[in-house]
Amino acid sequence: MIGDELNVKYLSESRILRYLRNESSNEEKIIVEKLRSLDINWENYSLIKEMYAKGEFNKSDESSEKYKNDYNKFIELVKNHHKPDPDILTEFQRLKNITEPKAGQIWLTKAIPLLGGYEFEPVALPKYVYILTNPQPYQALDEQDKVKTIEEYFTIFVLPVSLNTEFATHEDYIINPGNNILSIEFMIETWLETNMIVCNLEKCIGVLNDNQIDELLNVYFASNVMEYDKEIYKRAKRGNFHDKDYGDIYEFQHIEEENVEYLYKPVEKLEEFFTNIDDEEIINNIYKLLEDPVEVESASDPNIITPSQQEVYAEFALFSDNNYELKLLVLEQGQLYFRFKIKKEPTENEIFIIYIKNKTDKVEIQKIDKIENIRRPQYLHINKILKDHSVEFIFMVNGIQYFSKYINIKNENKND
Repeated sequence: MIGDELNVKYLSESRILRYLRNESSNEEKIIVEKLRSLDINWENYSLIKEMYAKGEFNKSDESSEKYKNDYNKFIELVKNHHKPDPDILTEFQRLKNITEPKAGQIWLTKAIPLLGGYEFEPVALPKYVYILTNPQPYQALDEQDKVKTIEEYFTIFVLPVSLNTEFATHEDYIINPGNNILSIEFMIETWLETNMIVCNLEKCIGVLNDNQIDELLNVYFASNVMEYDKEIYKRAKRGNFHDKDYGDIYEFQHIEEENVEYLYKPVEKLEEFFTNIDDEEIINNIYKLLEDPVEVESASDPNIITPSQQEVYAEFALFSDNNYELKLLVLEQGQLYFRFKIKKEPTENEIFIIYIKNKTDKVEIQKIDKIENIRRPQYLHINKILKDHSVEFIFMVNGIQYFSKYINIKNENKND
């Protein structure tokens, strides 16, 4: 019987212990807190928490057996204890410079899928994927200009990668161990094509050579009942023929189908995102008001109208859920503000910070940390330095990123 550890949302013992020991990164904390209540995790999480409280775990246990089902930890152990060949080191350095996804590459995906300011349910073990097609605008809306210009929301077709080659069938293309991508044997599941958004790729980890691409594509063609070259297909390494609707392989394939849901769920929201969230007219209005920057006035000046008393010229919703709401406002006097509202009952000692960063070089433009923990709307002033920038707004709660949002406030028609 197949174990829960093959599910991408399964929390390994090592990950739970890092969380309990307060050794997790901010991202890992989010992952554990979002996934621990799932059926596949709750019993194990509760047991480990109880045993940890009784002191039944040592501070450190780096055994390979403990981490055998934690892909990221496994790769970390391989890197620490196995010296790679010189050509693999060279390849690793070269791949660090690959930032543009293209067909033929293998990428690690993000553990927390995003679409605009919305975060989908994370996974504990993000999949590696083989890119089947070059990025392209979302086809359902590819006639709209705004869809063609935002490349981070282009879509690509991908094939999942798996290290569990013991479940390989004739529709899985196998890469031998000793390769310069993962070093260990892995397979590309040609039967499980899915669509995903470019912004949910994390980093490139390898590129197939021309012969491997030929072999993979012909296995893919055969799996999807298309014409294929029989000679190339025969030389491709594959698993054994399998067409049964029962057994471990059948169960594994069913899990893999569920494992890729986090990749295509953001794609299903793209039409709603572009229709309801991305409002070019609002951004253009904001840009026009930033043409003539308004200096910050003294709060003690009795002639100054407070933000709450001014008419809103333009409004852009950055984020809203059951807990918080954050909007970007241009008021009648030309100043740019956040309007922040706590929608839930305020929690004691919560600390909020908003960062504004340049999207291109990640340089911090402004930090807003004087935010009260109250339910009434708060108006937070933004300095007039956003003109001609593509900016990222990052909202933090107690040191953990709650959401981020990109907005382009550049005048594309401006003459240099």
